Amino acid sequence: MSSMRPCSRNGAEEVKVPRFDTRRLEKEVKSGEPLPEEEKLFVIDGCTNPRSVTILIRGQVESGLGESERALDAALAACRALVKEPRVVGGAGAVEAELAHRLKKFALTFDDKTQLAVIAYAEALDGLVELLARNAGLDPIDARLEMEAAHARGLKWTGIDVFARRLRDAFEMGVVEPLLIKDSAFMIASEAACQLVRVDRVLKGYAGATLIPGEIPPGASEGPRVLNDAKDLPEETVKAFRKSRFLKPYGSKLELNL
Repeated sequence: MSSMRPCSRNGAEEVKVPRFDTRRLEKEVKSGEPLPEEEKLFVIDGCTNPRSVTILIRGQVESGLGESERALDAALAACRALVKEPRVVGGAGAVEAELAHRLKKFALTFDDKTQLAVIAYAEALDGLVELLARNAGLDPIDARLEMEAAHARGLKWTGIDVFARRLRDAFEMGVVEPLLIKDSAFMIASEAACQLVRVDRVLKGYAGATLIPGEIPPGASEGPRVLNDAKDLPEETVKAFRKSRFLKPYGSKLELNL
């Protein structure tokens, strides 16, 4: 009766295993109590083929734990993407440089303003290469030009070795990225850019002012058009920005800051 009291008090149920059943156990597992200075955790390890596991991250400071948790989440996401799509591409800016090189050649096939849009997309990819070079302590312009020359010679997996501070083959360095993650990143960035291009006005709310849809703010000959809601905007634009940092509620109005 005394052994049941702590179980009832803690909301647990006592389980008694007959001696005959204990002999048929395949493997025993051990459990341990946490140390006094640790958080109260009940640890069970040594299980055979568990369906779920818990990863315990330890650290001396809270900021370090947060960084470790983000790194672990990124690693697990990369593993999950690699299981779904077991293909990889070269990292170190190789993919961005190769796409920029091919897009610049593809832009020459257009004889209208479409050529400018394709070139702008290629320049955005070049910006990622320059950012990587700047973080590695290299001159971004020189690194981008060297990358362009290497990819023009057909060295499509040439990337930036941030440790040796020179150009090398990404696969020789062992710097690879899952194809699914890279493809998703380009798709999301492209969709966001297209949504921004479709926005042709800025929604701004003014406190204490009663404004009519399409009305110019008092005292402003030119400027953004003010709307009481987002009904005059394309539906896909509103959906894209409603949960983003660009579109903020302002009373009964919406404010779009670009």
